[in-house]
Amino acid sequence: MKTMKGIGRIPGVRELLAAYGRIGRASSRPLRAETLVLWCQWTRFDPRLGELLAGHVARHWNSLNPLVLRGEALKHSWPATTGVVMDHAAMLLPAGQLSLFKKWVALATGDLPRGDGGLYFIGLHAPGGWMARIDAERASVLYTRWGWLAHGLMLGKAARLSGTATLVDSRRRRIILDELLENMPCRWIRLRDYLDALGGLVSRRQAELDLGAHPRLRPAGNTKARVYRIISKNTQGVSA
Repeated sequence: MKTMKGIGRIPGVRELLAAYGRIGRASSRPLRAETLVLWCQWTRFDPRLGELLAGHVARHWNSLNPLVLRGEALKHSWPATTGVVMDHAAMLLPAGQLSLFKKWVALATGDLPRGDGGLYFIGLHAPGGWMARIDAERASVLYTRWGWLAHGLMLGKAARLSGTATLVDSRRRRIILDELLENMPCRWIRLRDYLDALGGLVSRRQAELDLGAHPRLRPAGNTKARVYRIISKNTQGVSA
């Protein structure tokens, strides 16, 4: 492992593969708190590890002591990474568990120092490149809530595209929609075009509300075949 400012060690491929294996072997019991929190730090270097940890937390959260997790997180340079992983885990839980899970998360993350406002993932994209710009401009609330910026979720495709939650705030949705309208090859847009641009991070209902409220758009057609005609360059706001 290498060292860097903000973390004692940068995990190498061998360490990450070992972590994958241990998570797989721990399917019937939770990881130790110190291990779980350390590996949450490592998710800044490896989204795949974050995906595995989110699944692990979703399976075992009610066997983990939230106050012990909080204490372990405070020993590290990026304590709020535990909150990022927990918010991803929430996306995997049935609705009936969410209320109690949120209370558990509040205990585990209460008063944890947030991130520095920069990109969550380190070394994943070229600095100043297109993908880094996407992370900054289209950041999900699963990261911004904890003080970082990132767009792609640490979840499997099925969970990302479930369409049951809105994970991009109204300001960023407006930026994405305005940019999409400027680059459409025709004078109309479909709901699917907007959902695809958002990467499955917004519910279908919220996407419909955004399109219906945008001053440059007018709906045409019935619900199933509806399109939105692009009529002007008015830049009034989209409601959240």
